[in-house]
Amino acid sequence: RSFTHLVGGMGILVFALAILPKIDSQSVNIMKAETPGPTFGKLVSKLSTSARILYTIYLALTAIVVALLYFGGMSLFDSLLHSFGVAGTGGFGIRNGSIAPYETPYFEWVIGIGMLVFGINFNLIYLFLLGKFKQVWESEELKWYILIVTGAVGLICMNLFSTYDSFSVLIRDVFFTVSSIITTTGFSTADFGKWPLFSQTILLLLMFVGACAGSTAGGLKVSRVVVYAKIFGAEVKRMANPSRIVTVLYDKKPLNKNTKHSVANYLIIYFLLFAGMLVLLTLDVPDFLSAFSAVAATFNNIGPALGVVGPAHSFAELTDFSKIILSFGMLAGRLEIFPILILFSPRTWKK
Repeated sequence: RSFTHLVGGMGILVFALAILPKIDSQSVNIMKAETPGPTFGKLVSKLSTSARILYTIYLALTAIVVALLYFGGMSLFDSLLHSFGVAGTGGFGIRNGSIAPYETPYFEWVIGIGMLVFGINFNLIYLFLLGKFKQVWESEELKWYILIVTGAVGLICMNLFSTYDSFSVLIRDVFFTVSSIITTTGFSTADFGKWPLFSQTILLLLMFVGACAGSTAGGLKVSRVVVYAKIFGAEVKRMANPSRIVTVLYDKKPLNKNTKHSVANYLIIYFLLFAGMLVLLTLDVPDFLSAFSAVAATFNNIGPALGVVGPAHSFAELTDFSKIILSFGMLAGRLEIFPILILFSPRTWKK
């Protein structure tokens, strides 16, 4: 089960591209389907080489996490399985309490930081390894990713400050939880279902944001959220002054119409599917918070939600009907919606 985290994280199709002897011109579409985010770019001119580079970086980082956990005192078996979950942002723990039963701050920091690293665009990690630090730092998505994580940790810490006796434990619990949620990993060390509503709301928003495009994480992706915000700002400026020409810039480059239409269409389809699954789930789930967060947690590939499906509970008590709906949501969210919709299209099978 944990091995599926490792393979599914980078993508089974990317793995196939890395080992297949012959790659045709249509393979770029396969790569796009497995590379989440609004834009796609090859690391090098040859697609199969790009896939091999990605997998080499991916496995090397996984090995580093394994080593850090093992030499920190965790058994080799546990180190491997937890590292698979960190790398693929899969997050299923091998104990009922996830990471909490280990009660070792070192493990929490290693896994927390590891999740954030695997939430970064792998293209940027490749550039970092090449020593192109300026290009990495100029990434607008990375800056927003760091800002969102820092802001969420700060706000939740302020909200929970009076409920913790130890500031170090507070920082560790909040950092780990924010890291786990925004990277859609799903590991837990604290029952955030008992946190104040303000903190829960921030975590719920992080479920939708997700990490960077080109990472192993789920969610909308930071790049899309930034583009949505910029398009919204441009429309407000245009409405205030209809004759004004407003250019939407991303990474200091103007976005073309195709990219803007693509991210806008994705958002529409995303929320239509989300609303449909939410309506169906309310037939079984007892309260709105549980139903809403359950769809958010599965559609964005996180795991634990809130209410009756919170981190101290599971989805086991839901009906078979609800589990089928949420299973579809997990598959659709992991494959960026469109491939799974094409799979269910009758036209696909007629051809």
